[in-house]
Amino acid sequence: MVDPLDINGEPPELQGSTLQEVLVSSFWFDGTLAEEANVVYLKADDAWHRLYFDCGIIFWRPETTPPESYDFRNEDGTLSEFRVVDLGRTRDLVGKQIDGY
Repeated sequence: MVDPLDINGEPPELQGSTLQEVLVSSFWFDGTLAEEANVVYLKADDAWHRLYFDCGIIFWRPETTPPESYDFRNEDGTLSEFRVVDLGRTRDLVGKQIDGY
C-alpha cells in the first residue's frame, strides 16, 4: 500500500490545463551536478507554480515570475550554482494538456 502524500501548501487545480512552460532548477556544487531537478516550475493558465520536495514532503507555492539562474561562492571558496533548464522545450511538454497529477 502506498502511503498518502504529505503536502505543504495548496496544490493548484491544473487538471485539464495546458502547459505553457516547465522549468527546473538544477543544483551544481563545485562544478559537479548534485541535484538534476532541485525545484520544478510549471506555468499553466498564465500562472507560475513552484514544486519542490524535501524529507518526503511535497511543497507547492505560487510564483509571480519565472526563476533565473544564479551562483554564489561558499565560505570555503567552492562555487554553488542553480541553473535553470527549460525542460518544457527539451522534452516537448509545452502545449501538452495536464491529464492529472
